[in-house]
Amino acid sequence: MKIPFLHIHEAVVDWLHTLFFQGECIGYQALPVSSFFANSLAIPAQAHYALIVVESNSLQIDKQRVVRFLESGIPNAGIGMPLGDLGVYECKGKENMQAFRVIGIQVGLTHTLHIQYYG
Repeated sequence: MKIPFLHIHEAVVDWLHTLFFQGECIGYQALPVSSFFANSLAIPAQAHYALIVVESNSLQIDKQRVVRFLESGIPNAGIGMPLGDLGVYECKGKENMQAFRVIGIQVGLTHTLHIQYYG
């Protein structure tokens, strides 16, 4: 009997490796985010997973849509996945963390992404 070979995406392998073998916190970053340009993450070399929390500026009008992000391009105020105040996102895998870009939606405000890295 042949056993089928399962094709597992690298991000899943990285996430499982982090979860079961090395789920140690290896770094923290407070990333300021504005509407002027898309920011990227400062990823520690051993990181395979990032837990990201959005903290909006207190003057933000729409607390449900504070920032937009993409792992497949560059977001802007109208394009990308929206996250609101205290929204949480799990970025899994080295490639996804390297491709992650985030930008603020409301002009003139700076928000903070709190990022905890695991490896």
